[in-house]
Amino acid sequence: MKNLFLSAFVVLIGTGAAFASNADKSKKSAVVDGHYFDNNLNQCVNAQIDCSTIDTGQMCTWGAVGAEIVLREAGDTSCGNQLFKAPQP
Repeated sequence: MKNLFLSAFVVLIGTGAAFASNADKSKKSAVVDGHYFDNNLNQCVNAQIDCSTIDTGQMCTWGAVGAEIVLREAGDTSCGNQLFKAPQP
């Protein structure tokens, strides 16, 4: 009986660790390069700024204060979804 509880405990700890590491990986993969649409080039341009696909409450922007451009996620044919400021490590 003692071995059964010990085995179950080890399995539960392993399962919990697997879920925790998987959740951490999904947060890291949410950081993407921010893009803006350039009307002169008629294409999405990489601003080379780290942004997040997860809503952090603040928009990811590029440019001077008062004239910021909201950065977006690059799609196949357009600058798609709005991005958010990436959390700092």
